[in-house]
Amino acid sequence: MKNILALTDFSEVAEAAVEAAFKLAYRYEAALFIYHDLMPGERVSVTLNDHPQIFLRAEGTKDAMAHVDIWRELSRVYKVPLQFVVTSDELLGETEKLVEEEAIDLIVMGNTGAGGRTDAVWGSSADEIIQTINCPILLVKDRILDCKFDELLFAAGFDEDEQLPFVAALKLLEIGTGSKVHLTAINTPSFFSQPTVVMEQAMLRFGELAAPVPVALHFRQAADVSDGVLEAVTENRPDLLILPHNIRKRILPVFANRELEELIATSTVPLLLMPHEGKLLDA
Repeated sequence: MKNILALTDFSEVAEAAVEAAFKLAYRYEAALFIYHDLMPGERVSVTLNDHPQIFLRAEGTKDAMAHVDIWRELSRVYKVPLQFVVTSDELLGETEKLVEEEAIDLIVMGNTGAGGRTDAVWGSSADEIIQTINCPILLVKDRILDCKFDELLFAAGFDEDEQLPFVAALKLLEIGTGSKVHLTAINTPSFFSQPTVVMEQAMLRFGELAAPVPVALHFRQAADVSDGVLEAVTENRPDLLILPHNIRKRILPVFANRELEELIATSTVPLLLMPHEGKLLDA
């Protein structure tokens, strides 16, 4: 992981995502880009003197520059190369451009959106980013104390086309033998038709792909997929929840849109969405 992009609107949850991005950049010795999309009523001004300074007036917060000062200090403490990008362009298009031009390996964002402030993820500009941009996305709701990710939970249907995003997630996070991956399948009345033995065999193939990282297999019964995943999170207490994401289908293959919305809203752990295709998968 060489380049990380954090999206912020200076809200509390967005700043938790920025803080997580700093910790990830420190852990993986990556460069960090922080992007803010100007809303109506916001402006940037520059003082031109012996020591040029940039001032940002952001709608909804009087302390935008205080955040920038904190970032500057975090960059110094963590020794993280930092760029702060501000535009008035459309959020999705500018994010896509940054991902392409800066070779971004991971997007980090709060789960209430980067451009909507009061919008939930589903139906907001954040939803467009999730459904469109072919890059791993880490959704953060609360502050992350560290980014070691010793316990990971990968929830999927364990189809063959989900093997690449699974391996790419392990590679992206440089997961080693000190970590453990919980492979979790959810059996609902309407989702799985395979017998349990078939699903077990499919999950064992994923375990082989993770080697030498230790894995545990979990096959749960639940009324719907999101309930089953949340129960697995409560039981296994992972540091990170990973879901494969098929951009072409515009939904996560395991989930209906309603179930994904519920999962994002109620999950208590960071959520990593891994695309089925992209530069990480080709590396």
